[in-house]
Amino acid sequence: MFEKGDLVKVKTKHYGKKHGVIVKRGMDGWFIQPTDHPRTIIARAEDIEVLVPIARHNRVMKQLGL
Repeated sequence: MFEKGDLVKVKTKHYGKKHGVIVKRGMDGWFIQPTDHPRTIIARAEDIEVLVPIARHNRVMKQLGL
């Protein structure tokens, strides 16, 4: 489903859609660090859309030799 490090788009209640990185999974939902704000977002799975999975990112970096 989701992994720590995935780049995601999150639908929030008051601020619309935000981009961020999954930090961890907790009892309340997924903890996401937004790219444009210091506060962490806690979201349910149905409010999250994966943009770049960390596995794909790592594979591309390995192909580039980085």
